[in-house]
Amino acid sequence: MPRYLKGILADAESVPRPHRLQRRTRGFAAMGRLMPRAALDHSMRDEARQAERINRLFEDFDVLLTPATARPP
Repeated sequence: MPRYLKGILADAESVPRPHRLQRRTRGFAAMGRLMPRAALDHSMRDEARQAERINRLFEDFDVLLTPATARPP
């Protein structure tokens, strides 16, 4: 979550007219401003361990299917 929200914040701050972003995007950027830098730093330090844990799935499986929508189409 820290990388997600801080990434949205960085992208929102890099556009020429951030006031023209969708309200939802501006809201996520605002949440990114509230996210402590320490949370992002912790997430970045833990990234390699998490990637190794997740990638172990593909030792036994070729495809990982996850839900994409809250309800059926």
